[in-house]
Amino acid sequence: MELLVILFCFLASIVSLEAQQNGEHNKELPNNGNNGPKVQFIDANGQPVLVQFTYTGPPKILPIATADSYPEGSTINLICTVSGGQRKGLSLGWFKDGEELDDQRVRYPSSGQVDNISIEKTGADISILRISNATHSNSGRFTCKAQNPLGEDSTSVNIVINGKAD
Repeated sequence: MELLVILFCFLASIVSLEAQQNGEHNKELPNNGNNGPKVQFIDANGQPVLVQFTYTGPPKILPIATADSYPEGSTINLICTVSGGQRKGLSLGWFKDGEELDDQRVRYPSSGQVDNISIEKTGADISILRISNATHSNSGRFTCKAQNPLGEDSTSVNIVINGKAD
């Protein structure tokens, strides 16, 4: 099966290279969520050829881009993006200091107060953890974990909330 996938990707690369050498243009079509992009090529006879790339394997997460420290009162957006792997059966989760941040935890932390953390999922492969009006209690290690039936991946950042900005 892996040999077939490698051969398919190799052939798709050859078709792409030939199309580029012939001055033909490739057209990327939208991703349907579970599979990779569809790319339309024009073959040597002028006929369109539609190739769809399918993601396989465990998820791969991009590193979270953020500053290390923020002043109190800041709004912080941590964006978790899955960049590879099979999308079918994909789930994303957030953790703070090893404790999962589910809807219950986000709304009712152990202190009994309404928390200032929200989680927004935009599509199957992006999750945004937002800290509004950050306080020192929001300091900690935040981890985004992606899982699918073929495996998992995670990425973490340490966030420090300092005193109020001048």
